[in-house]
Amino acid sequence: MFEVFGPLARPTPGILPIVVALLPLLGLFNRRRALVLLALSGLLAAIELVWSMRWPAEERCVLSHLGVAARVGQLDLVLALALDPLGAFASIVTSAVTARLVLSEHAPRRIAVLCILATATQIVVLGDGAATVVLGLGVGSIAAAMLGRAHLAGIAADRLGEVSMVLAAGILFWALGGSWIAEQYVPELEPRIVVAKDAPAPHKDPFDDDDDEEPRNAPKHGARATLSLGSLPGALVLVDGTWLRDKHAITAPFEGAPISAGAHTFRVHPGPGSDDFVVPRANAAENERVTIALHGATTTFREIRDGLVARDVLGDAAGKTALGRRKFFGGISAVGLILALVALGLAARARVFPFARSSDEPARALGAFAALVVLSRYAMGELAPTSASNVAIALAACAALAAATVLRERDARALFAAEIAFAGAGAIAGAPSIAIVHGAIATLLLCRSAPSVIAHMAFVPTRVAIFGALAALRFGAIAAAIGIVAAWLAACALSRVAARRKHALSIVAALASIALASDPRVIGMKHLPLASFFEPMPGALTPAAPASLAVAALAIAVSAFAWGASRGSALDRFARSAPVAMLAGVQPLAARASSAIVLASASALSELEARFGGLVSFAERFVSGVASFVSAIDDLVFRRVRVPIPVPDERATRFVLVPVAILAAASFAYPWLT
Repeated sequence: MFEVFGPLARPTPGILPIVVALLPLLGLFNRRRALVLLALSGLLAAIELVWSMRWPAEERCVLSHLGVAARVGQLDLVLALALDPLGAFASIVTSAVTARLVLSEHAPRRIAVLCILATATQIVVLGDGAATVVLGLGVGSIAAAMLGRAHLAGIAADRLGEVSMVLAAGILFWALGGSWIAEQYVPELEPRIVVAKDAPAPHKDPFDDDDDEEPRNAPKHGARATLSLGSLPGALVLVDGTWLRDKHAITAPFEGAPISAGAHTFRVHPGPGSDDFVVPRANAAENERVTIALHGATTTFREIRDGLVARDVLGDAAGKTALGRRKFFGGISAVGLILALVALGLAARARVFPFARSSDEPARALGAFAALVVLSRYAMGELAPTSASNVAIALAACAALAAATVLRERDARALFAAEIAFAGAGAIAGAPSIAIVHGAIATLLLCRSAPSVIAHMAFVPTRVAIFGALAALRFGAIAAAIGIVAAWLAACALSRVAARRKHALSIVAALASIALASDPRVIGMKHLPLASFFEPMPGALTPAAPASLAVAALAIAVSAFAWGASRGSALDRFARSAPVAMLAGVQPLAARASSAIVLASASALSELEARFGGLVSFAERFVSGVASFVSAIDDLVFRRVRVPIPVPDERATRFVLVPVAILAAASFAYPWLT
């Protein structure tokens, strides 16, 4: 199968994503300059977002290639930034939240750290693949730790979140490239490079079997077509044995390179040390846009989406079906395991159950919002309904526990964690664009202090849509019930921590939420909410089902009740009740247990490192002693023929002995582990 059909991505190469991501760095140590550059970064992303509305969904992406971290076999770890609608919206939110944090700071050092954190968050939300995302998460966690107290539990939670994201990307890479059969990985025997077109060509007469006859729809002499390649950065393309060039040889990624219409043979040369990929025959009609796409295993979000929307000549989405059937060891759904890992990464970044809540990390909002964006890019719950339902229920329960803590202790940062966990449940349930809007509103309103009670109106449209998505899951009754409890506790907590003033930001957030997240399908219209423009995988997955009128009325009633209860003492009595106290005590208990596990693991690793270092030192001394003994024998026996035997350098000895010791320990432990 060398041809696939469908709206595959056609990114436009450009430097705009790099400019948007790096502009905050120019505002180091200067508050006014930082605010101006943050506003300029958000403005550029907003212009690109509005301008891209007139383009087809597959062309709403500007790609900036930074480099290739590694290229081993099919693994292609590309460092690139992609400014698609979701990335542009997340970039606007990042700039606005960072500007709000900068406004409350006066120390030049802290302003500089915030600018670095903004750039790291921009790299995460604009990352085109797992390698770029992990790089941004690492830099962001270091910058966030510099703004608050660096607790070992918080650092371990950040590392755990990054490891879970890496594992999710690795499992998805394996699932796209093959399957596990009898506890062995069997790769797919599919072509690595395919030619993508919008639609298959008309079928020829079934009784016409004369292959030598000239095709009836042969292109005219001099007819032209275009060729695009958005994958394999640095690759060269040969068309019919000739390098594709326009004054100079064209290297990937490129878009709209002119070629002659007709039948062609394409050969893609990724670079030294890699095998060439060949498409033996592909037809390019006159004025047709032909795209060479990467097929199979990948860690790039665009290519994952292409694999889900691509269809064969019969109209079947073979890649989407195959990914849904992939099983990991023990018969576990691969997609379900991926969803669980990215949800764990979100919980670690947001500091919800089972992690200790954030108390002195003012920039935690940016890290949690970036993790929500990454989770939405992996939101493929449609391919594993049972697993998606379980993960969504778990995140909704985490949101309920965090909201109970806020209701009990009046902690606005814990309320932000509850809203982010609730948004993650909505993304897993099949409404990632609505979840991003919900997370953006929570990040903007709760990143620094509590908003006014008008913020209730900002969360109503998104809660309605998320309730509908939760109710449509396989265990929809349980998921919707837990989601309603979490939303009710969060609304009551918001009423208890709300400020008396600060209405302007809450009014702006409410208007934006109503405009973006209001679903016309609730009242019988066929139009999708405006937030569907931010879908991470447009056309690949089915949009979430709309909420019923009863669910919408219930969401409105929850906020209205909490708003009205804030004026009396009933809310205070409810916050001091036994059920709320019991729910609020669950997360601290789990946090102490997880912190004890982390500390024990760190202590064990330190002891292991010390013993391993002692073993290496002993081996070094042993090798040096043997070398000295051999040198002495040489002096006594071979005085006439001098053969110098150099004493090994400490670094060289360590370089040789460490891998040998690791291999020896692995070979010793393997029989016991198996």
